[in-house]
Amino acid sequence: YGDHRDLHSFPTRRSSDLFCADLLKEFGHLLKIDPGFEMLLPDDAKVMFHKYLDISPYWANRYVGTISSAKDFGISLEQINEHIEKLREQFKDIKDLGEHAKNLDFELKSLHLQPSDTVDERRVIKVRKKEISTFLTKHQEYVKFKDFTDAWEKYEQLKDKKNYQDYSDLNYNVIQIFDKVGAESVAERYNYLIVDEFQDTNKL
Repeated sequence: YGDHRDLHSFPTRRSSDLFCADLLKEFGHLLKIDPGFEMLLPDDAKVMFHKYLDISPYWANRYVGTISSAKDFGISLEQINEHIEKLREQFKDIKDLGEHAKNLDFELKSLHLQPSDTVDERRVIKVRKKEISTFLTKHQEYVKFKDFTDAWEKYEQLKDKKNYQDYSDLNYNVIQIFDKVGAESVAERYNYLIVDEFQDTNKL
């Protein structure tokens, strides 16, 4: 073809991660992403949670997996925080939630010391035990979500500071870019798209 070859007519071969990384380097400025970003591997992300955020290895592993799954399903940190606010509404009349839960936990563990000779006394203990258990279950759910989102937020801040993108960022951020510029700006570059192992793709 001499000097008249159309380079765009040649096939482009990329893993989905590299394809998204290339798009982020080209369009990432729309999301204020530095094109010189480095990739953060999942194991390195777990180390970051443990080293910089003082998260135990067990929860570091769980958090990295959960964040990845959330982004794969298009679930944002903001959406989870909205859910947490709804959970918090259950406790809106309690000033010191942590202390209140601690006191109830102590009461639950000491209910067996209450008089239980009569049917009525046993019924009162049973009802109170159910009330406390229900409250503590809801409180534990709230604390679990709150701890997770606090860690997630700090993780994102740390990545921004160090100019990292993890694998879950790639697809998620490219979708955000398409929302801004339209997927057509990229799609028009290609006549055909062949996806190997399509059954392994996620929602995004």
